[in-house]
Amino acid sequence: MARFSTAMIGLLWAATFIRPASGTDELPPAVGLQYLKAASEIVATCDVAYRVEISWNLVAVKDDSTGVIKMRRHFPSEVSRRETYLYRLISDREKYRYELFNPGSGKLEAVCVIIKADWRYKEFVGRTGPSFTVRQKTSPPGGSWRDYREFLGTHFSEYPLHHLLSERNAIRASRDHEGRVILEVDPEPDRLISGSLNGYRVVMNPKRGLMAEELVGYYKGLPEHKNEVIEWHEFAKGAFAPVKMRITSYQPANREFPGQVYCVHDMIVDVSRSSWNRPVDPGLFELHADSGMPVVDSVKGVMTMGGKAKPGENIDELANQPIKFQSGPPPETNDWLKKPWPWTTVGASSAALMLVAGGLWWRFGRTG
Repeated sequence: MARFSTAMIGLLWAATFIRPASGTDELPPAVGLQYLKAASEIVATCDVAYRVEISWNLVAVKDDSTGVIKMRRHFPSEVSRRETYLYRLISDREKYRYELFNPGSGKLEAVCVIIKADWRYKEFVGRTGPSFTVRQKTSPPGGSWRDYREFLGTHFSEYPLHHLLSERNAIRASRDHEGRVILEVDPEPDRLISGSLNGYRVVMNPKRGLMAEELVGYYKGLPEHKNEVIEWHEFAKGAFAPVKMRITSYQPANREFPGQVYCVHDMIVDVSRSSWNRPVDPGLFELHADSGMPVVDSVKGVMTMGGKAKPGENIDELANQPIKFQSGPPPETNDWLKKPWPWTTVGASSAALMLVAGGLWWRFGRTG
């Protein structure tokens, strides 16, 4: 818990010196970045169950003759499209495990583990049955618009937030009349840095440990994404975590209806099933492929099934691949799944996973 203690020392210093001002005061950019970094370390670990509800304000229409996708507004009689997703995020500093559940039954459908750029995705329900995928990426399944990390001040649009801002040549830091600390950066399109085409604005609330309550990304002067925390939960004395959030996506400047709301993601945490700064089992970040499960490793450019190399393909590489196979089903925190979701009914029993032999043979088993 040393990391948490260091963060709290920084925030205690901030609480001493940050006072509501009558206007807007400038701050040294380095001080503003220190506040951001300290606040992002308040939550060192978490185990969070949350629901994502998506509503679409515009409709995407594909032109069959050209293949171009354009946006239009809803017709008066048209019902707005809505989607619901259930997630569980287990985080231990730079290790992340995402679990995806069926919104109707609550059954576990997929697991994704991210450690730095090592991305492993285990899908139980897919078009051709279960599968295991290895890639090099850092984004969660479903994209950053469904990522709880974005509201802990650690990430924004897949980038580490502190790194995203500290790379900029010019950072403006200020404090408004309510004592909120504001960080702003402009686009730097001529530089090869993360998010160089975008400008950003971060608002940190001193009443919530200087955690970011609003974060906006801009493109060509118009807002592109806006993250805002609507409700907080005090999980320890003086320590807060976001539990009700909203991500608003806007049409970019080079598309139809520039600057207008495209879709809204509402994220609601089930506090009764969630915890912050509690010990996390390190075994949860070891994701294994089941025996007989097809594995596609796009990093090495190899494919195997059932723990054996595909005949005639990359035998030497597959012999030493880091993917661990086991004979029986791995632990998937089934005890945790037995607890009912408050917004859906979880079945008392889970159906046995079966491979569609013909489809898998056609996709993975052919040697010619």
